Amino acid sequence: MFLKQVQHSFNKSATSYESVGHIQRSIAHMLVKEILNDLANKEPRRIIDIGTGTGFIIEELLKHLPYATYTANDLAHNMIEIAKAKFINCQNINYLVGDANTLNLEYSDLVTSSMSLQWFPDIQGVLKKLYNKTAALAFSTLLEENFKEWYQILHQFNISSPSFHTKKELEEICLCLNPHRYRFFNESYIIKFNNALEMVKYLKKLGANVNNNDNKYLVKNLLDNYKEPIETRYEVFFAILEK
Repeated sequence: MFLKQVQHSFNKSATSYESVGHIQRSIAHMLVKEILNDLANKEPRRIIDIGTGTGFIIEELLKHLPYATYTANDLAHNMIEIAKAKFINCQNINYLVGDANTLNLEYSDLVTSSMSLQWFPDIQGVLKKLYNKTAALAFSTLLEENFKEWYQILHQFNISSPSFHTKKELEEICLCLNPHRYRFFNESYIIKFNNALEMVKYLKKLGANVNNNDNKYLVKNLLDNYKEPIETRYEVFFAILEK
């Protein structure tokens, strides 16, 4: 049921995602930069990108690995359609719509995933599956402290917020995979809004409002009454694992 909500939300936001996804693009750039540093002596030929969205990761990788074969996977069909249009002249990209946790993925040299694993109900299970299908796994995902300031405001208005793993939990999940080489790091990205309405609109355009199933009265109360500026942060965990 939850993945259906995720799929619906991101299908609706596909056409607006790139206009507001500046931080997501920066995170993808950072992840690719670190992948290239860590795999400097290797050149992945077969790459699978999980939760590709509109293709930020593949867009970055193509600049450095133009001859690799890519598979772009996403749960949201509309996101894949945007990616197809973007890469219409690229003959080396295959597209795969569906839940990566249930798809039969081919073995690859590199699996990437940027800002999508937090939407999987069982992140440990999906990481194990992905790692078993590749020589190297690199991903970014949200940490427990993500949007802390914003979620405190939501709680003041009795609105629930999503929960994410701690850095320690994610590191332990990764280490259980017994990687030969690994590296973890995290980054913060500040984002500011004039009021709660701007923040809510931003999340809706991004497709990141899937947890907001609260009573519409509670949300309206928030939007009507919280007019103060909001400064909050993306807290992002990065991992690169090699066999």
